[in-house]
Amino acid sequence: STRSIPDFWIWGDIGNYYGAGLQSFCFSNNLYYLTFQPGKNIGDPAKILRTEPELHDFTFMNEMKTGPIGSGDRGYIYSAPGMNYAIARGTIPAGVDEFTIKGSISNPPLNTAKELAKRLKNADIKIKGQATVENNPENIDYSEYTETSKFTSPELREIIKVTNRKSVNLFAEQIMQSAVYYTDGKRQYDDAITGISDMLDSLKVDRSGFNIVDGSGLSRTNNVSTHVFSDFLAAMSREACFDDYYQSFSIAGDKTAKGHISRFCKDQSAADNARVKSGYIQNVRSHSGYVTAANGRLIAFSCIANNYSGKTSKINNLHEQICNMLANER
Repeated sequence: STRSIPDFWIWGDIGNYYGAGLQSFCFSNNLYYLTFQPGKNIGDPAKILRTEPELHDFTFMNEMKTGPIGSGDRGYIYSAPGMNYAIARGTIPAGVDEFTIKGSISNPPLNTAKELAKRLKNADIKIKGQATVENNPENIDYSEYTETSKFTSPELREIIKVTNRKSVNLFAEQIMQSAVYYTDGKRQYDDAITGISDMLDSLKVDRSGFNIVDGSGLSRTNNVSTHVFSDFLAAMSREACFDDYYQSFSIAGDKTAKGHISRFCKDQSAADNARVKSGYIQNVRSHSGYVTAANGRLIAFSCIANNYSGKTSKINNLHEQICNMLANER
């Protein structure tokens, strides 16, 4: 399908790695690394050094500048599915030899085909024609082709663990689409959205306050209440697959983890106890999951702050307090 991203993702997201679109063929998580060389002074242009993997027949309009030392990644990439160029804008920090940000590959199947053609030519293997992509693969007569390699994905439980612990939007979109395809044989994006609603109905979850347009939560037109989340989490605890699902959540205060969750409830009552899936888009912060109370009861919880002002750290602290209260319940 040519509809690789939902209709309501914003322009500031879709060119960056977390906005990588859904494709029938994905490569390198549909992301690339864009490496810059900062200038010597604040405001100097930052030079593009390379991309990994190589982007074929792709150009950049480079507006990236050099920011203060230690200012971190304030760079954004603006592009869209099918485009053969991107705009790099913002700042990357001074004081380092190189600095890398991540973008979304605009046409992963075509870029992969061109990379394969390049490597075959480099290996002195003759090929006919140019690298192309068929948007309607069901029209291809595969009997004319010879299978040379076959790849098998990890088990679903492992894919879901990476999805939840690393918050990979692309994987969430793929799982949603795949779920309705393997259950109903339907391929359209809208069918997948309907499939999620049908799944909630089968779990007897009240869908009041539930309206989604994607599988990852990146769109601001999604509306899901904490009531729906907590009811869903409670319903999942009664399913046969619950242990695998439970293990897919990050552990609050996990010293072996990286990022936000390693600090969430660190050295507090819910540390090494609460299983948490966090969510964030600008001025929206959520934490949902499970806490085991002091009396042994497993509690499903969901906390969402919408359109808040002030620092996100204050919202994090409030959600930590709630998790700690649940962990101390006797």
